[in-house]
Amino acid sequence: MNGIVSGGWEFVWAAYAASAVVLVGYCAHIINGFFKARVSQERGAKGMGL
Repeated sequence: MNGIVSGGWEFVWAAYAASAVVLVGYCAHIINGFFKARVSQERGAKGMGL
């Protein structure tokens, strides 16, 4: 054992990929919630005669 991790770059790329998947999923969730709230707000305004 000399303190060097063999095959370390595969782990780094896998960590980057996992982080990207989580970030893209979170962004999609936020954008979807924004559009749902916007549609809901528009429907509420129409129902109030505005």
